[in-house]
Amino acid sequence: MKADAVPPPVPGPALGEEQDGRWVCVSCGFIYDPRRGDPARGFPAGTAFEALPEGWVCPLCYSSKAAFDRY
Repeated sequence: MKADAVPPPVPGPALGEEQDGRWVCVSCGFIYDPRRGDPARGFPAGTAFEALPEGWVCPLCYSSKAAFDRY
């Protein structure tokens, strides 16, 4: 793959498959994965997206939690 080539998108779960708890920022594409959490901000691995406080923001673009959709 060329250095400037964009990798193909990673598909989300197929219809009927269990959603794994990941959420994607619609502003920048950051994926919040509860298996990793956000330890830099005090949220350890295993922290569900729903358990993050309303004041939590995307670590890349600082969009609000409301800017995330299920992945």
